[in-house]
Amino acid sequence: MNKDSISGIVLAMLGIFVAVYSQQNYSIGTFNVMGPGFFPFYLGIILCFVGLLILITNYSNTNTYKLNYFSLIIVSSSVLTFALLLNIAGLIITTVISVLLSTYASNRYYNFFSRFASSVVITFVTYIIFVQILKMNIPIFPKFL
Repeated sequence: MNKDSISGIVLAMLGIFVAVYSQQNYSIGTFNVMGPGFFPFYLGIILCFVGLLILITNYSNTNTYKLNYFSLIIVSSSVLTFALLLNIAGLIITTVISVLLSTYASNRYYNFFSRFASSVVITFVTYIIFVQILKMNIPIFPKFL
């Protein structure tokens, strides 16, 4: 199984989940009077068809994809770290820690300076987007400060 086939399966499963979830939890409505579940339901169906199309077109491809478990664990732990630390350490510190941790999953960063520079830039962009532009109520600094 190649990486495109895996992507097709994941997209199809995600599309099915979104369509079923929106149908069970929201009113879909009609084309004339659309309910809150209309867009997610049909988007899920389209996503499922795109995933199946990717799966079918790449089924004959014999290139195999080896999953990098180290990168998967590092990125997953970075997301978990962000979720656990956001309310305790604030957006600034949590984003720096999470980005520093996730950069270890890539071979692109060779030294600590490039990792830290990336984390500072991403933290700045995150702050601008979520705090300044979207006005989200996120703790910026740790609670103990």
